[in-house]
Amino acid sequence: MKTGRIMPDLQQNALEVWRENVFSTVIRVIAYAGTFIYFILTGFLFEDLQPIFFIAYTSAYLLILLSAFATRIPTMYRAFAVVFLVYGLGVFSAVEKAAMGDARIWLVTAAIFASVFLGRRAGVGVAVIGTITWGVL
Repeated sequence: MKTGRIMPDLQQNALEVWRENVFSTVIRVIAYAGTFIYFILTGFLFEDLQPIFFIAYTSAYLLILLSAFATRIPTMYRAFAVVFLVYGLGVFSAVEKAAMGDARIWLVTAAIFASVFLGRRAGVGVAVIGTITWGVL
């Protein structure tokens, strides 16, 4: 009877460890690739990019670096920061380029990240918020 209580706890702990490991790997790959992409694209687009969007993209890049390498911050908070960052980039992209931009991809990516790293409820919540945001914009 006690094994029935222990197993869900072990499964939950294993899921949390898996999420932490996958999040750390994914966010570091994003940080390394993002460094290259950030400097190349801001160099090419700097003249055409509005200052508010440059500040937003730079802040996003710095938050990604913080989330990737500040391992003392609990994974849940770093994952929330990345999910809301990706969501915010979707909103900025929608405002900047309207329906022609890549906002849909950012909003869907935020929902996927929330589902994988924060759980089903968070994923559904972010998907609903992203859908409403896309509809409003």
